[in-house]
Amino acid sequence: MATLSHSPVRVARVALAAAEKALPAHASKFSRKDHLTLPQLTACLVLQRFLRTSLRGAEAFLKDSSDVRRVLHIEQAPDHTALWRAHRALTPEHLERLTEETVRLALRAHVLPEGSGATLIPDATGLTRSRASHFAAHSQSSYARRLARKKKRRRRKRMPKSAWHYPKWTIAIDRESFLILAQLARRGPYHGVQDFAPLALEAHSLRPSALVLADAGFESCDNLRLCREWLGARVVMRVGLRPRDKRGAHSIRCPYRRALALHLPRRLYSMRNAAESNFSADKRRFGDLTPSRSWEGRLRDVLLRGVLHNCALLMPGKGRNTPN
Repeated sequence: MATLSHSPVRVARVALAAAEKALPAHASKFSRKDHLTLPQLTACLVLQRFLRTSLRGAEAFLKDSSDVRRVLHIEQAPDHTALWRAHRALTPEHLERLTEETVRLALRAHVLPEGSGATLIPDATGLTRSRASHFAAHSQSSYARRLARKKKRRRRKRMPKSAWHYPKWTIAIDRESFLILAQLARRGPYHGVQDFAPLALEAHSLRPSALVLADAGFESCDNLRLCREWLGARVVMRVGLRPRDKRGAHSIRCPYRRALALHLPRRLYSMRNAAESNFSADKRRFGDLTPSRSWEGRLRDVLLRGVLHNCALLMPGKGRNTPN
């Protein structure tokens, strides 16, 4: 796993360089031109996620850090309300272009491998909505488990449906550099088979891959045909139907699914653990919390996490060509 940068100055420099090329100068024509631009405020939001603090904490940090203000070309730290308005002004299209620009910066810096060594790995994970009620969507709280053990004869109360949902983050990463080439944010639980095609097409438009590694959650005949016939990439994907099932693998009509069901290249498929390592490093470094209260804000937080991940990887320190 490549090292994520611990320097806020480096992360702010890359975030501003990507935001200036991907975002407009102002959110609307009614914005005041004498205030900070949208790229500068977006770089401050990326820095807030990097510091794992609130908007007021980011404002206090910018007031105390003259080096970061010099990198962002601002004389006075923005108010937390300005950061909040900038967060609301960001659309999914803005964040998608911002992610693409970080990938282009990596291509210009020769960080991403190309040709036969290019490997794409899609995967998904769940994030936390609130620290006040920190439990996964498929599990109960510790209090509910203790209550169920003490009162076995009493019927266990089901969790409300509002507690089932969680922010789901689906990404497609490069195996060598661990950079995120494409990402999607949805309100989970949500089946990932429908997210494979937009992720693969977006990643292929930025950097063609020769090999695609995916788990059974993305497995379908359409996704296999997309990789083999349209993208021209070899795909290794675990098939849900096992050869020892009642019908057997020979009854599968799709030739690509039948070939993978009969013989799965386990050596290549084992390389898919790079996605799990990527999620583990990202959550250890930046946490798993989406601080916004509304679902629209949470999904923006998830996409900003992907931008932050690429910005932190583009400046890991020594031994890499980094963009100016």
